[in-house]
Amino acid sequence: VSPQSVPDSHVQNAAMEFLQTFGNFNPTNIEEQYRRLTDSMSPDLRVQFELEAAPWRAKVKDDGIAQILSITEKEIRSSGDGYYHVTAIGRKDSFVNNEHIGATDIVIEMVLKLMPPQAGRRWYLEIQRLVSQDANAFRVKSKLAVPPQKSSTEGSR
Repeated sequence: VSPQSVPDSHVQNAAMEFLQTFGNFNPTNIEEQYRRLTDSMSPDLRVQFELEAAPWRAKVKDDGIAQILSITEKEIRSSGDGYYHVTAIGRKDSFVNNEHIGATDIVIEMVLKLMPPQAGRRWYLEIQRLVSQDANAFRVKSKLAVPPQKSSTEGSR
C-alpha cells in the first residue's frame, strides 16, 4: 500500500460530488451548496470563488433561478504527484420560477490536489482550480492550444 495514494474510486466519487454540488442548485439551497463546495477549496480559490459567486448567488435568489447539471462524459487524469485534472462535459438545464428556459452544453475543468491527513481527517482532495465554460468555447480553446502538425512532406526536402 502506497501511503500517498487513494483508490481511483475515491477520486471519482469526490470529483462527482464537487461537480454535482457546483452544478445543481436552486434559490433555497445555493448558499449551502456553495458553502460546502468552498469548504473543499484551496484558500486562494475560496477567496476568488466567493467574490465572483456573490452576485450570481444574489441573482439566483432574486430571480428564482434553478439549475440541473447532467454529466455525460468525464475524464480524470493523474499527474502522478498527487494532482488530478478533471474534465467533465455535461448539460445544464436552467429554470426561472420552475419554467424551463433552456439547456446549454458546458465543460467544467477542475484541478484536485491530494492533501495529507490532518487531525481527525483522512487523505482528502482539495479543489485548486474550477472553471466552467460553454462547450463551444472550450472546443475553440482546445483547438487553438494544439500546435500545428507537420505534414509528411515537410522536412524531407
